[in-house]
Parts: sequence; C-alpha cells; structure tokens
Amino acid sequence: MKRAFQTLLIPVILIACLACVPSVKTGTCDVVTLCQIAVPHNLQDATFAVTYKFKTTAHGKIINIIKVKNDFLPDQPFSSCMAQWRLPSISGQGVAEFSRTPTEGWNEIHISGKGFDKSFRYH
Repeated sequence: MKRAFQTLLIPVILIACLACVPSVKTGTCDVVTLCQIAVPHNLQDATFAVTYKFKTTAHGKIINIIKVKNDFLPDQPFSSCMAQWRLPSISGQGVAEFSRTPTEGWNEIHISGKGFDKSFRYH
C-alpha cells in the first residue's frame, strides 16, 4: 500500500512544480496565473499593454495593486488575476505588464522587481 501511494505522489509533485518558477530565496515557487481578460469587440484589432505596480508580502502575496497604465479596460479583472499570484522571489515592489496583439490576443505578462525579471507567454 505504501509503495502505491509513493507512485501516485510523484506525478502530482511534478505537475505542481511545472506550474511554477522555483524561488531560490524562499525555497517555494513563484506562481503566475495567465488569466484571459475579456476585451470589447471595438478593441479586438488593437495592440496595447496595461501596467500595474504592486507590493508583495513576506510570503509573496500580491498587495497594493496600483494602475500605472490602462487606457481601455476596467482594472478589476487585472487586480483579481494578480491577487492569485504568489511571488516570493520579489521582496517589496514589482511591476506587471500585460501585452496584447490582434493576432495573438493576450500574449505575455512581463513581471519585474528587485532581483526578478521574467516573462510568461500565453501560447
């Protein structure tokens, strides 16, 4: 019975680690959810980016999300998406930029902070 449990546990651990970027500083993972945020029909042919700054707690929870640039869409879907993230690699302030093109839709989230600079592709 113990052997069967160990066999099942290994794939679960691998799947969880594939979904995150290891954080050297804390030994935990940075987790970024690639949320699909609705874009109105009249903006489907537009290329644009929206940018937010934020702070992190000691455990990597995103707090104090503030709009830097978002000319077209409501802020709530972005702040809700970011609230799901965990970024223990960033201590203090960070910036997240969501990029969109007409051909790809949302295509990338670029996140940076002190000692952290990563892009996450949607496709």
